Amino acid sequence: MKPSQNFFDLVKAFEGCKLQAYQDIAGIWTIGYGTVTYPDGRAVAEGDTCTEEQAADYLTAHIAGIQLPASLTQQQFDACLDFCYNVGQGAWNSSSLKIDIANNGDDDSITADFCKWDKAHINGSLVEVPGLLRRRKCESYLYINGLNALNFFE
Repeated sequence: MKPSQNFFDLVKAFEGCKLQAYQDIAGIWTIGYGTVTYPDGRAVAEGDTCTEEQAADYLTAHIAGIQLPASLTQQQFDACLDFCYNVGQGAWNSSSLKIDIANNGDDDSITADFCKWDKAHINGSLVEVPGLLRRRKCESYLYINGLNALNFFE
């Protein structure tokens, strides 16, 4: 399955597009639409720059490697793809979200599973990040309702 505009809208809203490398909230060098590792495996570094076209190419290359269940609907795929893009394939693979989806969990448990991932490692501590909780709520809303809720969760 290929991502729809809903996926790209989520990424653009939460990642933005930055053409000069910057350190994200956890101190990781990032560029473009949240790229931390280039398609060739190199880590983004201080001083790196890119064009908008390169940023889009990095995003496309990254999501091409994400593995999700074939049984997902388009809206579910887009929500889970954004989740995986943000937290990583390894986190998805070990998540209660993946298990609940595989076991046809109810809407409340799926929402709770998304929302567990609202923290980042900052200065060695795991800290709740309001922007991550907002992202998780938007992902779960898309997963359940098929609509982007970017304006619902301020």
